[in-house]
Amino acid sequence: MPSKEIENHLGKEVKVPGYLITTRPVHTIKHETMYFHTFIDAARDWLDTVSFPQVANYNNVNGKGFYSIKGKVVVEFGVYSVEVNYCKRIGIKDRAQKAND
Repeated sequence: MPSKEIENHLGKEVKVPGYLITTRPVHTIKHETMYFHTFIDAARDWLDTVSFPQVANYNNVNGKGFYSIKGKVVVEFGVYSVEVNYCKRIGIKDRAQKAND
């Protein structure tokens, strides 16, 4: 699903691919780490996500690259974002590797 369509799915589970642009870790009052990530999709539209501590501990977003993102669409202060429950890095196979597979 393109990022610009997430507002049509408020409160629903979506799956969006994106390229990681930036990460912002934030510490909760319980000293746990949560993350705000910004991605862009294939149409170069922005996608903001939030990963709460219980999810951030097992979803390893580690560096620039393409990710498959699943989560619930939420809105706060008029900004739509995805509350992540699954995020995994996806790669691009080069032609030589693809031929060997």
